[in-house]
Amino acid sequence: MLRRFFAIMTLLLLVGLVSAQEDFPEEYIFVDGTVVNFPSDFLVYDEDYEDMYMANGSIDMRFYIVYERTIQSQELDSLPIILEWYFGDDTYEIGEEETITIGEREGIRFENGDNTLIVLPVGENGSVAVVTIQLDGGDEDLALRIIETLHYESLSTGIETVLGNSFTVDDSWMIEYPDAWTANTIEQNLVRDDVSMRVEVYTAEEITALDLKNDPIEILYYELFAPVDGSIEFDPSAIVFLNVRGLEGIRYRFADTVDDATIQRVYFLAPLNTEDVLAVEITAPIGSNILQDADVQDMI
Repeated sequence: MLRRFFAIMTLLLLVGLVSAQEDFPEEYIFVDGTVVNFPSDFLVYDEDYEDMYMANGSIDMRFYIVYERTIQSQELDSLPIILEWYFGDDTYEIGEEETITIGEREGIRFENGDNTLIVLPVGENGSVAVVTIQLDGGDEDLALRIIETLHYESLSTGIETVLGNSFTVDDSWMIEYPDAWTANTIEQNLVRDDVSMRVEVYTAEEITALDLKNDPIEILYYELFAPVDGSIEFDPSAIVFLNVRGLEGIRYRFADTVDDATIQRVYFLAPLNTEDVLAVEITAPIGSNILQDADVQDMI
C-alpha cells in the first residue's frame, strides 16, 4: 500500500529539504500537516481545505492534497488511480502518464493541454499531492523545485497546551479557548467576531440511546436532521476526510441563510476514543477556511 512507501520516502527528504527551504522562504501549511515552500514573489490567491492556488508573473500552480483517509476509503492504491479519481471523467486514462523522479521521490506526470499535472506522495502523513502547473513563459524547473519541497510537519500541540480559558463539555470533556473568544457554557458555544463554534461530545451511552452507530458519518446525518430541517439537502459526496492536529475526522459544509444573510456551516466530527465522538458545528462567513484557523485548530 501507499502508506508504507510514503513513510520510507520521508526519510529520504530530510537532506535536501533544509537547502530548499532556504531558497524558498515562504510556506503554506494544509490542515493535514502537508507543507510546501515557495519563493517570495509567489502569491497565494485562492485556498480551501485541501486546495491552494498560487502564482507569480509567469507560473500558476494549483496544489490539491488527497488526504490519507480519502486514499484508504476510496481504495486509491497507486498514483495513476489517484489521478484517475481526481479527474473523475475521461480526461485521463491509466497508462497515459509518465514516471517522474523529483528529488528522491517517484511520482507521475500527465500533460493535459496547456497544463502539466504532477502527482507525488507527501511524506509520513500518507497524503498525496496533485499539482497542476501552467506556464506563461515561466521556468518549469522552478515549479518542480517548489514541488520538491512538499513535506509533512506534525501539527500536534500535545495535551500540555494551555489556551488560557476552559469549560467542561458534556460533563466529561474539557475544551480550552483563548481570550479572543467568548464562551456560553450552557449552550457549549464559543464566539469570536463573526465566527460561532458549538461543541458536543456523543458518549457511548448517548449513541446507543439514539440507536446510532459509533460512526462520525452517521452522527453527522443525525446532527443535520435530528431537528427535522427540510431546507437541508444532504450530499454524501461533499463529505471530506481530513486530519486536524492529529485528530482524524470528517468535514461537511454547506451554505445557509440566517436573517437574510448567507453564511457557511461547517461540521467537523471525529472519534475521541473508541466510544466518544466529537461533533463541532461552526458558522462562519462564506469563503473563510475556518478549519485552517489556528484558534479553531488549537481548540479542537
